[in-house]
Amino acid sequence: MLAFRRIVKYGWTNFWRNLWISSATLVIMILALGMMAGLIIGNAITDTFVSSLEEKVDISVYFLTDTGEQEILFVKDTLERLPEVREVRYVSRDEALELFRNRHQDNEVLLESLDELDENPLQATLSVKATEALYLASITSYLEASSFTGIIDKIDFRENEKLINKLLSITGSIKTIGIIASIVLGVFVALVTFNTIRLAIYASREEIYIMRLVGASNWYIRGPFLVTGALYGVVAAFVTILLFFVATWMFAPKFSLLFSEVDLFSYFTGNIVFIGLFLLFSGVVLGTVSSYFATRRYLKA
Repeated sequence: MLAFRRIVKYGWTNFWRNLWISSATLVIMILALGMMAGLIIGNAITDTFVSSLEEKVDISVYFLTDTGEQEILFVKDTLERLPEVREVRYVSRDEALELFRNRHQDNEVLLESLDELDENPLQATLSVKATEALYLASITSYLEASSFTGIIDKIDFRENEKLINKLLSITGSIKTIGIIASIVLGVFVALVTFNTIRLAIYASREEIYIMRLVGASNWYIRGPFLVTGALYGVVAAFVTILLFFVATWMFAPKFSLLFSEVDLFSYFTGNIVFIGLFLLFSGVVLGTVSSYFATRRYLKA
């Protein structure tokens, strides 16, 4: 117990003794942890955006005007059995006409022209929503290759397919870039911490030499430097959480103007325990692992 207290004490002393170098290490580690926190929040925003996209984007299947309602309902029932399909909504010709009139109730000329027609010109439709946006293309391909093509007049997905694929590609690229940037910064943090601990070892070389002379074990010598590395991670994690708390509070209203589906500050505060523990764990692991390899090399353990 006494040895452990001594290790923690000297680890804390090393942290403050090399404050200038420690500050540089902390800045780099805060950047790395900030990137990780940003990746977590960014993934949540991206998932919300994609979910919102999936809510708004669907496939509209237009049927020939002479198609019977039972045939359309059979197609609806078939589609609902597909695992990729989340919801299918049937809009009859009469309902479509009513919706059209309500939408254009201020356009008297258009409504008068519609009244002059002998029959309802609008088609019955099925509005198909997928469980995920990436399934829309496969559902469309299924309809185009099915036996229902004889009663289907048009499927209006192909016109929007490029836009949907582009949006999905962008969101996927954002996640990939965030992961790569976090890994690169993590490696950079490890290198900076490694060199910081090496300098701390050099500054304490006489003390280490004396401890070796009196028979101190390698772990007894290494312990304070591991504590110092862990302290870098702990302090960096708390500073990162504080910075993100202030940043999300300040920018949440402006962010909501662009993405009304996302309340940035509420998401952060609601997940602050998870994000905080993740950053704390990541920071401590980065600090201690870097310190371990620094001491392993320079203490010849």
